[in-house]
Amino acid sequence: MTASKRAGTIIIAAFIILIAASAVTVFESAKKPASAPQPSVTPSPSGKTWMISSSAYDLLSSSTSGQALAQKFFNSSRSIIVVGSRNAQSYGGASLALYFTSFADFESKMPTETTSGAQYAVFDDENWRYTPVAEQKNIDLYFQKFSNLAQQYGLKVIASPSPDLANALPRKTSSLYSDYLSDTIAGSAAKWSDVFDIQAQGLQSDPQKYATFVSAVAKQAKEINPGIEVVASLSTNPSSRLVSPQTLLQDIQLTQGTVDGYWLNIPQKSSCPSCGAANPLVAIQLLSLIEKEAPNSMPN
Repeated sequence: MTASKRAGTIIIAAFIILIAASAVTVFESAKKPASAPQPSVTPSPSGKTWMISSSAYDLLSSSTSGQALAQKFFNSSRSIIVVGSRNAQSYGGASLALYFTSFADFESKMPTETTSGAQYAVFDDENWRYTPVAEQKNIDLYFQKFSNLAQQYGLKVIASPSPDLANALPRKTSSLYSDYLSDTIAGSAAKWSDVFDIQAQGLQSDPQKYATFVSAVAKQAKEINPGIEVVASLSTNPSSRLVSPQTLLQDIQLTQGTVDGYWLNIPQKSSCPSCGAANPLVAIQLLSLIEKEAPNSMPN
């Protein structure tokens, strides 16, 4: 066969194969059912997980500008809204988390609370009257109990053990935060949890101290549970202290590479007498700053 005839044969064969492949593709496409349209979910501007209580969300949404920011930050698939008893309100694509201050509280209210449609259960373990002393002193045991019960109801656990739990244990130093770390309180709770909230808002007025503590707690939590998601708390008015949105933004910028997200608190006098009047304006200003900074300084 001459070179020209061989080349012609190859071209014809290739053309036949191409036609056959196209026919198979059309046939296979015809067999596949059209995929259902997916619901559109607004992505969180910073690419981080954002948490907020339903009461704080309502305060934030009380103004037009705040409502727009609430929808952008807290109605996404990366958002978690902490709700009260049987609060079944929908928040766009956000997940819902039930809130408990003790294992005893959790055990007494389940399974009626499952009617809320929540995906998470928060265990806010603190050195206060809402958490039994035994649960303050035996953190590992009661987080295990909490986790076991949560699994029975298909709920993931958000651990939020406060630094003041160090006061329920023998003190080693004059620093609450140092003792919290040396007592491995974070590790004990993280072992049984899916999300860990670092209650570092007491240090937020000093961004360097805030970042140092957040980094140390996140490290302890992830060493014991590498797959855990870690968020850090921020507050608009902790213990009635004034805080600027610029300072809170600095806290975020110094920790954004350490944590997976943030829990934004807008405490009210009814639930936190020492916090004074709620200050949603600081939250609005902070979220506006984050939105502007997101393309440059916030990870995706």
